[in-house]
Amino acid sequence: MAEPKSWYMARIALDAVPLQKLSGGVGYYIFYLLDELIRQSPDDEFFLYAFSDQGDIAHFKKYTNVTIRVVPFLSFFHSLWCQITLAYALYRDKIGVFWGTTQSIPLFKRRKMKTVLTVYDFVYLLFPKTVATFKCYYLKCLSPWMLKKANVLLPISEGTAQRLKQYYGLQQDHVMLPPIRPTIAYKTQQEVSKKIEPLGLSYKNYLLTVGTLEPRKNFTQLVQVYLSLLEKKKQLPPLVIIGAGGWKNKEIVDLLQRAEKDRPDAIKLLGNAPDEDLSYYLSGARFYITLSLYEGYGMPLAEARACKTAVICFDQLELREAAENDGYFLRKDKLMQDLEKVLDQEELSTPNAVSYSSTEDKIMLVKTAGVFSAEIDHRKRSTKSGGD
Repeated sequence: MAEPKSWYMARIALDAVPLQKLSGGVGYYIFYLLDELIRQSPDDEFFLYAFSDQGDIAHFKKYTNVTIRVVPFLSFFHSLWCQITLAYALYRDKIGVFWGTTQSIPLFKRRKMKTVLTVYDFVYLLFPKTVATFKCYYLKCLSPWMLKKANVLLPISEGTAQRLKQYYGLQQDHVMLPPIRPTIAYKTQQEVSKKIEPLGLSYKNYLLTVGTLEPRKNFTQLVQVYLSLLEKKKQLPPLVIIGAGGWKNKEIVDLLQRAEKDRPDAIKLLGNAPDEDLSYYLSGARFYITLSLYEGYGMPLAEARACKTAVICFDQLELREAAENDGYFLRKDKLMQDLEKVLDQEELSTPNAVSYSSTEDKIMLVKTAGVFSAEIDHRKRSTKSGGD
């Protein structure tokens, strides 16, 4: 007689569009959590809905319990695709649990289907001009409904959980900190030097920033402040920028390219670095620096610290969380003064060991809590009097 399957067996589906090409924090976050979840759940079925089955998403074809559903209708508008194309596909496949990996869930669904919603940030409320117009409007209008309808809310940081409560009066079910990618690991000086010296860089003698070239990452102010300090001090470690892609970024790209042309000894644009090379650049930097206006969680800060590199950022709740209060925190109203003081330090202290739990531990947390179980019951999480 066959042994019965575990009580949390489910047909689990997710919006897998970010997995088609891993180019940002959201894609990596989903990729490594999903990969571990699939390995630990051989009795569950996983349905990955996307516009294509090519690219990085093809990694999941090796699993016998994974089906990649290609549904390209309305793919030119991801938000509409989620509410129409994806909604229909989920209904057709009789999905038991849907994981909203892009901070969005279909509002029209089978009553039996439960939803798990990952909450990354509230940039559409705090810095709406840095978000694509349609997406910003979509999130502002539908987020109150999607957040209240979700059976489980998973913010990616304590800071995001606090804002969830502040803006919508809702309590998180679990905080799911992004796991550090397994490809990120400390490299020795000898290993680093072989990689960076051909680029004209030397060990612990450059500043590094990594990110998508888009307004919220604030590359414009970073380069302007750096060049102003350079005029004042005449000698600073080069600023190395790794990143590409993005949106609303023509002015950003133009500024970076002009700065590199004018000061090739000081500004170095490396574009997109292969994932396996990033550890070398992180390990070799004197500082990792970001002037990002807002993050749901500062993943590059955690990765830099894992590579034993000191970090510099604005004094923001979510960034402090990623740095575990182990960094140099800049005041926005005294940015030049604070940054100059940090860069003047001759001796650097090595960051404390990163205390983040592994991907496996995080998956076990959500599985134990029944997060991906078809038996999830909708719970009242409102912190407001009389809330749903």
